[in-house]
Amino acid sequence: KWYLTIREKLDSWNDKPCKNDPALFKWFNNGILGGIICTHVDDFLFCGDHNFFSKIISHTQKSFEIGTEKELSFKYLGLNVTQQKYFSIEVDQYSYIKSIEQIHISKERKQE
Repeated sequence: KWYLTIREKLDSWNDKPCKNDPALFKWFNNGILGGIICTHVDDFLFCGDHNFFSKIISHTQKSFEIGTEKELSFKYLGLNVTQQKYFSIEVDQYSYIKSIEQIHISKERKQE
């Protein structure tokens, strides 16, 4: 029900779901990709140009309760997201990889 509510709102603002991942919505301005919104449970992850923020994100903030907003550098679902100046966004999982602990497997189990 939550997803259908989000989808209905985003559809009304001309955000279109991605064919390969219906939780990813794309917004085009004059045929050029202007922004994207990803949904996960009750979270939004978004990026885009100034028009996208003024036309889409402002509506999103009014329509849904937004608890925390972060920009430039943050963690999201095990991903480190870093926005560099201008148009560069880096995504990595280095912190998550470092947190994975080695699992001990006994000799008996290795032979199976």
